[in-house]
Amino acid sequence: REKGSLEDNLLELLLDNELEEESFVWIVDLLVTESLPFDREQLSNEATFYSELFETFDQFNHVGTALTPLYKHQLGRKYLSELTEQEQKEVLANAEKLLVSLLYQE
Repeated sequence: REKGSLEDNLLELLLDNELEEESFVWIVDLLVTESLPFDREQLSNEATFYSELFETFDQFNHVGTALTPLYKHQLGRKYLSELTEQEQKEVLANAEKLLVSLLYQE
């Protein structure tokens, strides 16, 4: 089964019978994200590249600098607020997961 059709089917199920309700929430979009868990230590032991990659992520503390072009963009500064420290950590964690999943495809 294709991912797109799974999302469509789930969206259809969620909206089923909602039209008959007096008050309801209409779901416009649904995003299903799948990711495989990985063990940083195991990947680091597999290849030096991964240990250097994880070390770079651990030492990276310039999220604000990296996002500066977004905040300087006309639309960006209008709609974006500065990220909290927690949000910056989440951005880095998501970037790490995305990069590892792209690099470690079977």
